[in-house]
Amino acid sequence: FRCPGSGAFRCSSTGLVFVVSKEAELQYRIIQWDEALLESSSRTPAGPLYDIECPEQALFELHLPHCEPEHVDVSESRLSVAHITDSGVTFIEPQQVTKSHVVIRVSSLSGFGLNPKTKRRKLNVLLLPINVSVDEVGHKQPNMRNVQVPANCNFTVKQKYSLECSKAFKVQPKEAEFFLNYGPNYHPTFEVRLTAENELINITIRDKDQTQVWLHEVDLSGECRGNIQTGTGRSRDRRRDRSRDTGAVTEGEKYVIAEELRQSSQTLPSSRSLLFESDETLKRWLSSVRPDFIQRVSEPVLNQVLDRLLACGVLTMAESESLRSRGRWDRAVDLIDSVVKKGAKASRLFVSFLSEEDKCLFEDLLLKTTKP
Repeated sequence: FRCPGSGAFRCSSTGLVFVVSKEAELQYRIIQWDEALLESSSRTPAGPLYDIECPEQALFELHLPHCEPEHVDVSESRLSVAHITDSGVTFIEPQQVTKSHVVIRVSSLSGFGLNPKTKRRKLNVLLLPINVSVDEVGHKQPNMRNVQVPANCNFTVKQKYSLECSKAFKVQPKEAEFFLNYGPNYHPTFEVRLTAENELINITIRDKDQTQVWLHEVDLSGECRGNIQTGTGRSRDRRRDRSRDTGAVTEGEKYVIAEELRQSSQTLPSSRSLLFESDETLKRWLSSVRPDFIQRVSEPVLNQVLDRLLACGVLTMAESESLRSRGRWDRAVDLIDSVVKKGAKASRLFVSFLSEEDKCLFEDLLLKTTKP
């Protein structure tokens, strides 16, 4: 790869971007990952491993393409860059994570490859009234599994609460108001992000005065279940004076903690479950949903999926431009047909991107088909 002078130069076949200080010629190739080197650090490959050489020592910055679901700050990125030399492997934290690339400074050359940081898991905590059907929550959250815990606690409508977990690297939001307008989608009240090795954690919920409302040691090591279940909470009705407060409230609520599944749900297949299916099964599923996808997918979603398939190298620039020149219907037809023809890897990326860009459409496609 020839760089005629200083500046940034992009390889059209790999998506790599080289930033050089002077005219230079780079030689690079894709080599096999030694996954044993990564296992001890709880890492997995997130892209090809490149062996890069630059005799002129002119390369000082490298941009590696990624397939992360959305733009993230450096502090939020799950990616690092593995630098493999004769002495072993080191992990370089990115200077910047753009929508399409991970950017690092380069001091010496050898093998470079993307890999996720320590594997992570996510807990969703839902604060719900005692009369909410747990089965209904499970139906609305098909890619979650229940972590059953005692629900002996009281929450007051319109009061704010916070959640603490010492082993979490992030809890959001910092505080949330308890309210009765919870349906029909049952969105999480709190999201707790943890590293995968944390199987026993303490969760505390406090009110606005920092009084402890609930404390429990939560065990995350259980088997996955298809339906969300929970213990029964203590219920007590208290009516306020309506002349002073128009919001009569019910105290004595329950909550559900749901963990994001890493494997398929028993009630409804998810994008994750499809990714674990055989190549032929995935191909049959895409064929079965093809008519509905073509008829219902919106133009903005099509464009987003196109952008991400281009960034990952599934589509070439010429293919992308050709697809964009067509109307919505023809674009949808040609996109899904092209993805299927390109094979299993392209199909899996397409499924993943579609589920993230239009969750409602994707879940409805799942409901209209039997599990592959």
